[in-house]
Amino acid sequence: MKKYLTLMFISHNEGYIKEYHLSKPKFIGVISTLCLLLLLSLGYVATMGKRERLAELKEENTALQREFALIQEELKNMRHNMDQLQEKDRIMRAWVDLSEPSDEVRQIGVGGGEAMPPEWENAVPDRVSGLLADNRINMDQLLREAHFLKTSFDTILAVLSKDIQMRQHIPSITPVRMDNPRISSGFGIRRDPFTGRRQFHSGIDYPGRRGTPIIAAADGKIDKIDYNNRLGWYVRINHGYGLQTLYGHLNRKPHVKLGTRVKRGEKIGEMGRTGRSTAPHLHYSVIKNGKSENPKHYIFDQRTRSLF
Repeated sequence: MKKYLTLMFISHNEGYIKEYHLSKPKFIGVISTLCLLLLLSLGYVATMGKRERLAELKEENTALQREFALIQEELKNMRHNMDQLQEKDRIMRAWVDLSEPSDEVRQIGVGGGEAMPPEWENAVPDRVSGLLADNRINMDQLLREAHFLKTSFDTILAVLSKDIQMRQHIPSITPVRMDNPRISSGFGIRRDPFTGRRQFHSGIDYPGRRGTPIIAAADGKIDKIDYNNRLGWYVRINHGYGLQTLYGHLNRKPHVKLGTRVKRGEKIGEMGRTGRSTAPHLHYSVIKNGKSENPKHYIFDQRTRSLF
């Protein structure tokens, strides 16, 4: 004889009883089905939760990749700025006759010590760990070089503080009297505007209006006033300490006299287009011990904007 199980549902509001008679196999089947449905529901909820979490992680990963790319770009900019500061440091050390340290000394810098292993070293994939390690090394190197530059600049400042005359004779200002001066052609190899050939340009060019005042970049003595087919009318100032500056394409023969001593900021001529020139501009050169150097390395007022 089959055994049955009775399920009773009692209504609280309407006062009736509903009975269901199930055989034991059917009861087990119903319970099994309910359990299976429950497990499927729980699995679905868990899967949806994982998908949502995966979507969140992907979004976070994308954001981190963007931030990582920005950090790498900033490191590149810092490297570029550091290289420029290193070049200025070399120039200034030459000004004050300080010996030039080796590249190894500049790169090692000062301070620092044994670095502790990073906390993330064993917590991220090898590829990510490698990228983070490279950035950490680059940042550490930049900090070491910055420490060296700080020490070097402090030494240079100490020397310059003792020699006011030397400071006055360093060509450290823009040689044109105008708001927001621009540079139309830089120092180094360029394409000649007349021949189209690549040639060395021994200075920088400042475009402007005819008659714009040209001023001495530092104290010194006028040691040459001349005209040639290339530079037109030009003035050369000897500043001492092996430094000279040259101002070309002046509007007319300068009013200053040969041998005259001039002060930094004093007018020595006017911008023009004499000589080989396509438009009014100043050709400005800095010569150190007979060798042309980039004038931008000497200029410390920050008004100049570059067009190239």
